[in-house]
Amino acid sequence: MHRMEKISKISEKLLNKLPSCGLLVSGSQDKPNVMTVGWGTIGMMWGKPVITVPVRVSRYSHGLMDSNKEFTMCFPKQDELVEEVKICGSKSARDFDKFEKTGLKLIPSKTVKIGNISQCNIIIECRKVAKVDMPTSTLTDDRLLNQWYPNGNPHTIFYAEILDAYER
Repeated sequence: MHRMEKISKISEKLLNKLPSCGLLVSGSQDKPNVMTVGWGTIGMMWGKPVITVPVRVSRYSHGLMDSNKEFTMCFPKQDELVEEVKICGSKSARDFDKFEKTGLKLIPSKTVKIGNISQCNIIIECRKVAKVDMPTSTLTDDRLLNQWYPNGNPHTIFYAEILDAYER
């Protein structure tokens, strides 16, 4: 099946999962990290299927995303991995190994070197193509600025080509 057909086939399920959080696996094979991501978009840019992933500059994962070209987005089934997602979104890998703490298992991916989480049922394998440091001064809605950036700490938006997408 062609890549776009695979993405189209799971897109509705994926779009329903984005608001409930996915797990970003970044870093390297020998030093992977997992982080909860609650925002993102999927679409077409530069003639490619693309996912955007925002990561705050202050996060440990930000440096990993900067220094590695590939990552995976992994989405658990509804109401599964709830505690694991909370831990990965509230604790830093600067302090401990999230895989060890949560019991999440990393398995090989199909097209990228970084693995994906075996307990998740939708996997998006990605290669970075661009990034934009979001200056909060560009927000035209003060409510967003006040709600999400009262003390600064902006996001970098990472754009990545979707190399493969599948459900298991």
